[in-house]
Amino acid sequence: AIDQFGEKHFTLERVLELEPNVIKLAPALAEHAVDCMPQRDKDKIASLVERSLQRDITVIATGIEISAQQSWVQAIGITHLQGHFYGRAAPQCEIPLTVATNLDERPLRHFA
Repeated sequence: AIDQFGEKHFTLERVLELEPNVIKLAPALAEHAVDCMPQRDKDKIASLVERSLQRDITVIATGIEISAQQSWVQAIGITHLQGHFYGRAAPQCEIPLTVATNLDERPLRHFA
């Protein structure tokens, strides 16, 4: 697995050469993509995601805090998302059973 991709210097070729089973994108990528990221950088991320998915590498977008970030990462093909948009960090004993009924809506929460 490659964690926090985007914080360290990796080329797309190097990432694919390592053959990870999971790539977790750094939170800053989703944040900057909806704020100030140049289109060419967005295109590079989209290319990484596309080529990773073609190789059955799971790509996880982290740091999702607003719906615009969720929309952008979904638009480039990412289906695994995590961040405060879905719930705050909590001790395991306090984590509710969370069922996402629709990726376009916040998850429903059921406290068991």
